[in-house]
Amino acid sequence: MRQIITTIAAIVTTVSVLVQYIIGKFLLVVFVPGTKTHLYYALMPKLLVLMVNIIFIGVFNIQNTWLYLSTALIGALLIMFFIQYKRNNWKATILFSLVFLLDSVFSLGKSIYSLF
Repeated sequence: MRQIITTIAAIVTTVSVLVQYIIGKFLLVVFVPGTKTHLYYALMPKLLVLMVNIIFIGVFNIQNTWLYLSTALIGALLIMFFIQYKRNNWKATILFSLVFLLDSVFSLGKSIYSLF
């Protein structure tokens, strides 16, 4: 049963990253038409965060929601800095990474709100 839940969670996460990428690319096409992005701009930081989370779970056996939410926020910031390094255009950087940042900040805010 645990393997089925893990598989479903992995599929939902993959679809969510692809939807975020499509929305970010759409924002770039609408507001900054000359800028091109590639899927690996979003995948590389997400894979780095995934590896860090796997290390926390598998090696250190840490089960902390705050840790995973903060690594998601760090991943969104890494996407922003990676695109800025590649494109050197702040408007394109903010528009593309806005979707990833909003998702991370919304999840973190929802967890903070649930404490009160």
